[in-house]
Amino acid sequence: MINNIFVAFVFVVSLSLIGCTKRDQIIVEGKLPIDSLAEVRLINLMSGQQVFSDTITPSSFRLEIPAIQQGIYMLEIIWNRYQLRPSELKERARYQMEELPKYYLSKALWVDSSGEQYVEISDENELQQHELEYKLFTQSEMLPLRADARQENARVFENFIAIGVRFHAHNKVVRDSIRQKLYTANESGAYGQSKQLNAQVGTQWMEGVKERMQHEEVAYLQRYEKSPIVPYVLYGKVTSKEDFVLYQPVYEALDKPVKEKVGVWFAQYMD
Repeated sequence: MINNIFVAFVFVVSLSLIGCTKRDQIIVEGKLPIDSLAEVRLINLMSGQQVFSDTITPSSFRLEIPAIQQGIYMLEIIWNRYQLRPSELKERARYQMEELPKYYLSKALWVDSSGEQYVEISDENELQQHELEYKLFTQSEMLPLRADARQENARVFENFIAIGVRFHAHNKVVRDSIRQKLYTANESGAYGQSKQLNAQVGTQWMEGVKERMQHEEVAYLQRYEKSPIVPYVLYGKVTSKEDFVLYQPVYEALDKPVKEKVGVWFAQYMD
């Protein structure tokens, strides 16, 4: 689940992941350009377990989270959405659903087992809440968050995530270009070409983009093979035998005890 590149709004959140004197809690502080009440969740991406939740006023908030184990976590910010898509209107009528749909923002974060940590999440753009919600509602853009981490392992993780951000953005550019060619082919009556282009647009990844991303990810992880983030990243990236073949050089470079532990993780979903 590690897993999403151009945030299109002003979003500055200072996440002070600071162990207190007794190392028994983590302090999270931030500010969001959202006036609505929101729920915040922290989820361990390896176990899927929600380790913390609270209701916040996003304009300014402070969270005190009990100490959590080392790993990759997803911070989620969730608030009510009062607009409904046509498909949702049908579902609500059919199943008599009363709960409102939600807006979601999320950010994957690395948390060390101990020590002071500080992460600042920000974006250069300036959108108001209604503009942000429009982009989320129309699903016209991916809206991931960017973190400026001071702690070394968190920086290594954030730079790894940036690789995927960059290639997803490139994938969108290539897809939009093909979609424009598709419109031109349809208008000119080139239906054979149109069929071929339509098949390309229908795939999740444009030709060659995912492969280049994966090779760059492997090279990056090999440079930081001793970092504690690597086994956790592998667990998130390797979901099939084909993935394992690609990321195997990273796996083979792990220290023996770590390799054995990761091997047990992989065995849970690969025969």
